[in-house]
Amino acid sequence: MSLEESLYAMLVSLKERNFSPRTILTLFRDVREFICFFNYVPVCELSPMHMQLYRLELIESHLTEQIIKKKLASISRFFEWLQNKPPRYAGAQVLKLTLTNPKIITLDEIVDLIDCCDDPKQTALIMTLLGSGLRDHELAKLKVSNVDSRGMHLLIHEDNGKINRVTILARRGLVQLRTYWKECDPKNDGGWLFPNEDKTDHISVETINQYIDKAAVLAEVPVKVTADTLRRSFA
Repeated sequence: MSLEESLYAMLVSLKERNFSPRTILTLFRDVREFICFFNYVPVCELSPMHMQLYRLELIESHLTEQIIKKKLASISRFFEWLQNKPPRYAGAQVLKLTLTNPKIITLDEIVDLIDCCDDPKQTALIMTLLGSGLRDHELAKLKVSNVDSRGMHLLIHEDNGKINRVTILARRGLVQLRTYWKECDPKNDGGWLFPNEDKTDHISVETINQYIDKAAVLAEVPVKVTADTLRRSFA
């Protein structure tokens, strides 16, 4: 039985139990969106970790907590049903609804983190992550042309060059980017906003997180700080 057939079978069972058509349609939509988001992961390998990652995506979409809870409840209900049938997916883990808040850092810790940066590039990296909610690989691949200083936006492109999304650019972040550009002279043939040391390519994700970790250690932040931590703190 295919995944589509499994979904259909469950929806039929909900209809037999007198669930409203609207509830059934909402559940079907929520489950499909979740599975399509992780389309590279076999359904039987989805785990609670994927549920937490998906919740972060929902938070980033600026949905209300009530809507997020309903979407995650739909997904949990499907996997609870799926654990027993069809047999092909009997090994799938039950994705229980967990709403523990992800680790973020406080405003005071953010101030300390920025104060402990020892060069304009490190400061610009961290302030851009904090002020725009970027993932580390999105920051790494930013180009100068992606900065819309007039509209105060950053244009995030997919690998094929199409605009994937637009995020805000904080005014203080723009000021720091200009300071970094003036003092560090990072001009390069690739047009990267943050090039690597020899300016032949963009900065690596590993280097970004090393910059963050160095500042976090000096600031004595009590939790492990990564680019993802800063993104969650932005959300």
